[in-house]
Amino acid sequence: ALSRSHTVQVAGAAAVCLLTPDAGEGPFYFDPDLVRADIRSGQAGVPLDITLQIVNADTCTPLPEARVDVWHVNALGLYSGYSNQRGVGAVDPRSVRGQDYLRGIQFTDAEGRVRFQSVYPSWYYGRTPHVHFKVFIGSREVLASQVFFPDDINDEVLNRREPYNKYAAQRIVTNANDMFLRGRVEGVFCEIERTGDGYHATAVVAVKA
Repeated sequence: ALSRSHTVQVAGAAAVCLLTPDAGEGPFYFDPDLVRADIRSGQAGVPLDITLQIVNADTCTPLPEARVDVWHVNALGLYSGYSNQRGVGAVDPRSVRGQDYLRGIQFTDAEGRVRFQSVYPSWYYGRTPHVHFKVFIGSREVLASQVFFPDDINDEVLNRREPYNKYAAQRIVTNANDMFLRGRVEGVFCEIERTGDGYHATAVVAVKA
């Protein structure tokens, strides 16, 4: 259940603070032990900067020095490091063995913020574009969840931009029928703005600290 609302400020995002639902880790997490802001590792795709502000759900105050792990698929719908996945069906997933692209760790600043430089995630079978994240306070994991994007931005990227548009005709999943979003919200929707040839997504993540 969601908590009562609070007020919080994050640049480019709405002034609201709700307990972020825990969506679970999912099957494609591993800890690459890579503290880095640029997680692209040479992956092609539309530029995406992601800013998350981690706050205390009870007081709505920023949480400095929290660890935030993020991971997501590339423009072909493939997570790094795993062979047992489908992606968009265009590339042999065995090609990503031993890789750690689009994964990274940052620690929040005094305002509770982390920022990652990445590329826009693709769809894959059963899933709409999303970014996984975990939050740790000290050594304790307090949340595993997902960031979602507005469908109009998903359509704009996946239907018009390369290399995503090569597989647009195969896409059948949107936010409306994603297995995690269908009938309920599991995660957090970001605010997003266009920046040059890419996008900047921002979200407030409220945790029980």
